[in-house]
Amino acid sequence: MSSINYQENGLDNNFPVETQTPTNPEIDILNKDLDDRRRHPRKKFDSLIDFVKGGNLIKEKAKDLSYSGIFLKSSRLEKYNINDSLTLAFQDTSGQPKKYKGHIVRKDREGIGVHFLIE
Repeated sequence: MSSINYQENGLDNNFPVETQTPTNPEIDILNKDLDDRRRHPRKKFDSLIDFVKGGNLIKEKAKDLSYSGIFLKSSRLEKYNINDSLTLAFQDTSGQPKKYKGHIVRKDREGIGVHFLIE
């Protein structure tokens, strides 16, 4: 399944579009192995996240969440650099408020990967 993106007020919105994806058993096995090697599995997490970076309050939309980090979608990637420190506040998948310090460990065309600093 792919998606169509459009922007409204700076937030990315994805709408699923049904498509036929060819399968290749060899690639499927490789992808499964990559998922199995993950230390902490990701869970889809569609929520707005508030965080502070350099004294500025910023809001971005999350894509997924794991015990050790979160991926935030952004159309403003020029604002972020690898190793930037963030303080994030959000409600987890069970609705419990969470606050984490973290740093950016990955940046791609879709957004940023943040690793939580567990104290």
